[in-house]
Amino acid sequence: MKKIPALLVGALMVTGVCSTLTLTACSSTQSAKTQIDDSEITTAVKADFVKDDAVKANDIDVTTNEGVVTLTGRVHSAAESAKAEKIARAVNGVKSVRNLLKVGDLTPSK
Repeated sequence: MKKIPALLVGALMVTGVCSTLTLTACSSTQSAKTQIDDSEITTAVKADFVKDDAVKANDIDVTTNEGVVTLTGRVHSAAESAKAEKIARAVNGVKSVRNLLKVGDLTPSK
């Protein structure tokens, strides 16, 4: 008789672990379509940065969440920051842009 409770406890533990793993894997509250759209927007913004000579694409990180593009990183000038924001705003599907770019010297300080 003692084997049955042990089996029951084991089964419940396995169920709990599986539920936790499933919830962790699907932790985003975004629909799959929104996640794909955000990925496409991020890719388009980065591609447009590469095409523009005034923007140093390697120094700017782009993330998108529900159509809101966030720009982070460091640029040489306020003009470059403004240009990056303008480029991002022009991409289809962008709802707004959060420009968090820092302006200043890109050389690492010693």
